Amino acid sequence: MFTEFFRNLTLLKCLSVSAFITTVMLFFCGIPICVNIWKRRSTKDISAVPFLMGVLGAAYWLRYGLIKMDYTMIAVNIFAATLMGIYLTFYYFMTEKKLWISIEVCAVIFLISLMLLLVQLFGHGIIHPLGFTCMTFNILNFGAPLAGLKVVLRQRNCETLPLPLCIANLLVSSQWALYGVLISDIYIIIPNAIGMILAMIQIALFLVFPMKQGRLSLVQRCFGPSCCAIAASPPSSDENEKLKNAYKQEKNSLLSSNRESIQIAGCEQKSLIIDEMKPKKSLFNHAIKSNEIKNKLMDSELNKNESEKQNDIEAN
Repeated sequence: MFTEFFRNLTLLKCLSVSAFITTVMLFFCGIPICVNIWKRRSTKDISAVPFLMGVLGAAYWLRYGLIKMDYTMIAVNIFAATLMGIYLTFYYFMTEKKLWISIEVCAVIFLISLMLLLVQLFGHGIIHPLGFTCMTFNILNFGAPLAGLKVVLRQRNCETLPLPLCIANLLVSSQWALYGVLISDIYIIIPNAIGMILAMIQIALFLVFPMKQGRLSLVQRCFGPSCCAIAASPPSSDENEKLKNAYKQEKNSLLSSNRESIQIAGCEQKSLIIDEMKPKKSLFNHAIKSNEIKNKLMDSELNKNESEKQNDIEAN
C-alpha cells in the first residue's frame, strides 16, 4: 500500500500540499492585527485595505481556478476568501467609520459581480483577461512592502521589518512560482517570481543592516565591524548637522508663529479693553463737566451774594 502511495506521489502533488499548508499559515497573519484592534477597541491607524484586497483577490483567483479546474487553487482561495471575510467583518464591527467601509465593501462586491457576469457571458474566452487581472492583484500586494524598504534604507536598521513574515513570503512565493512552472501558467509564475525577488531583497537587508540601531549586522559579526560599516553605520555628522538645522528652523518657525499669534491676541485684548473703557471714559468726562458746571454756578451765587452785601453796605 505504501509503495503504491509513493509511486503515485509526484512532485506536483507534493508541491500542491505544501503550497496549500504554507499559504493557509500565511493567511493567519491577520489574527494579530485583529487582536491588536480588540485590545485597543479601535481601528485607528489600521487600514482595511489588506482585508478588502484579500477578499477581492481570493474571489478572482477562485473563479480562475474553477475555470481551469485546478483543485489546489480552488481549495486555497476558498479558505482565503472565508478567512478574509471574517477579518473584514470583525473590522467593520470595530471601526467607527462604518459608512466609508460600507462603500468600500460595496465597491468590492460590484467588482466581483462584474467579473462573474463577464465569465458567465464569455465563458472560457475570458480566462486570459481574468488571469491578467489576478496577476495584477498579486503584483500590487507584493509591491506593498516597498514602503517598508524605504524606511529601512533611511533608518539603516531592520527594526521595522518582520523577519518571520519575510521568510514566509519567500517560502510561499517560491512554492507558487515553481507550481506555476510545473503547470505552465504564466499568470502564476510572474507575480510569485516578483514576490520571491522582493522577499529575497528584504531578507538580504537583514544581512547588511542590524536588527536595531547601535548593534552589529550579521555580516559585520562574521567579517568584522569594518565590513558594511558605511551601510550599517548611523547617519554621518553632516547629516546630523542638516537634521539639527532643519529642527532649529522648524522650531524657530513655530516660535515665530506663536509670537505672532500672541501679538495678535494681545492687540485684540487691548482693543477689547479700549472698547470697554470708552463708555466709562465718556461717563467720567460727563461727570467732570457736570462738576465744573456746578462749581461755576456756586461761584456765580457767591459773587451775587457778595455784590448784594456790598450794595447793602453802600446803601446804609
